[in-house]
Amino acid sequence: DQKTTNTCWAFATIGSLESNLGLQDYKNSRTARTYDFSERHMDYSSAYAAFLDSKTNNYGYNRTLSAGGNFFYALSYLTNGMGVVDESEMPFEDNQNNIDISGIQNKIVSATVLDTKEFGKATTDEQKESLKSEMKEYISNYGGIYAGIYADTDYTSSSSANINIITGAMYSTGKTMNHAICIIGWDDNYSKDNFNTK
Repeated sequence: DQKTTNTCWAFATIGSLESNLGLQDYKNSRTARTYDFSERHMDYSSAYAAFLDSKTNNYGYNRTLSAGGNFFYALSYLTNGMGVVDESEMPFEDNQNNIDISGIQNKIVSATVLDTKEFGKATTDEQKESLKSEMKEYISNYGGIYAGIYADTDYTSSSSANINIITGAMYSTGKTMNHAICIIGWDDNYSKDNFNTK
């Protein structure tokens, strides 16, 4: 739960990595381990100036923490040697206040990412079916997928046309992405009746 931090991009990325590692352990008959990495460390480590005393992070981007992020920030963090670190190294807090730069330094890196998979954009029905099959195969073999969606900001109102507050089913088209999620499964028999009739 990102609470008020606008770190959905970090949660979606970390969730994808955690599920990938857990699935690989399972497929390789390794002892089960629960992976829990720090989204807060990803957020701060990908920022250039989010630190007290005007200190700067040379690995970071010129971004304001509260403005959110994207997969490119996350990918840079995953591959630049700063992370990922365990949640216990920098636990989540429901704020994005400037911190002492030592809070992101000298942490034990728990995993290194060497490769990612990018899925193309489908426009025709045939391409969409092919992409769905490719994504299902990927989830089955490797774990969660980072994805961007439009999420209606009014999750509790029955007047929202994009979400059914009873079933939680969300749908939109033609809207700009404003939220990152981690896809970990699917249900081919999910009824269209779960969606808002509006």
